[in-house]
Amino acid sequence: MLFFVTVVINGIIAFMKKNNFFIPLVGFLVLAWISGTMVSGFSFDTDAYELLYPMNPSTHRFEQGYMQLSYWSYTHGLSYSDFRLYYFLIAFSVFFIAICRFTKNRSLYLFLFSFFPFLNEASQVRNFMMYAWVLLGISFLINKTLRNTIFAIIFVTIGFLFQTTGIVFYFVIFLRYIPFSFIKKSTKIIAPVSILLGLLFYASGSSGLVAKILSFVTSLSNRQDTAEILAANGFGNRNILQTMGVVLTYLISLYAIEIMLDVKHDSKTIQSKMELLYMIVIIGLFFIPVIFVSFNFERILRNSVNALILAFTVYTYPNKVKFKGTLGTLLTVIILCGMISKGYFLNEYGKMGSYVPYILHIKSTE
Repeated sequence: MLFFVTVVINGIIAFMKKNNFFIPLVGFLVLAWISGTMVSGFSFDTDAYELLYPMNPSTHRFEQGYMQLSYWSYTHGLSYSDFRLYYFLIAFSVFFIAICRFTKNRSLYLFLFSFFPFLNEASQVRNFMMYAWVLLGISFLINKTLRNTIFAIIFVTIGFLFQTTGIVFYFVIFLRYIPFSFIKKSTKIIAPVSILLGLLFYASGSSGLVAKILSFVTSLSNRQDTAEILAANGFGNRNILQTMGVVLTYLISLYAIEIMLDVKHDSKTIQSKMELLYMIVIIGLFFIPVIFVSFNFERILRNSVNALILAFTVYTYPNKVKFKGTLGTLLTVIILCGMISKGYFLNEYGKMGSYVPYILHIKSTE
């Protein structure tokens, strides 16, 4: 009930175009509480994290940022439930600061984020903490200076310590120093090539190259379960319809932000924010071929979609939000496609739809 009240209130404020700070802040704290107090026993992820909570960082079971923080909490007498709550309070606090640095449309962002991809982030513990720090780091590049670039590198590194795929966001820092016109032209070439490679990988069943990439990326985190990760992501155990759904959601997101970038903004700051978020979105292009053979990388495309939602809130401020136009329609389709492709409406075991009542505290395992 608390979740729905939060979404409705922030939705009303968003459409009234009230520039409010306190209500979305409370809303993000509510999302943190919902994520942090989620009961264990309903999904593999929550069970695994609770089971591995007492493990020493020397086991390298997860990335060192997560392991050090969890083990410190364990040795200081915190239960896993307490640790999870504090963990998400930290993650959402960092995330809220990052959102505020990009947009004043905070309620609109919370409203849209609550539909998609919040439910995924509530269960993807390490990915969300990584993305929060990465987004905060990249926000410093709105004003491109050496000092801000150093801060960006530091915060992206912190994110990388929680989820290895955070390493790809160093590329955004690099792109910030490339002429934006060149980046946009290159995207038009990379996009069709990336899609074609993905379909070829899937059709041929060739996963050797992707396996090497995944092995290399996981080795950077110093995790000792690289072989397990490769086996778990099984290369051939793929759902092509789900994969195509995620890719379609991403491609529509890319198209939507291209439309927004065609409009030149009077404010250089807004233009800079839009360009940065575009750079986050195009990161997903490089992982379309990979997701066709390892669905584990869908989180990178999901992070890109999240950046598109944020870009929409930047773009619509201070104009009134209209969902009747092309962009409003596209955003609605993006969120629906994201929810469908991630199984929000499937009440089968192992599908997100079966987890939703527990994530939102509608049901309890107790």
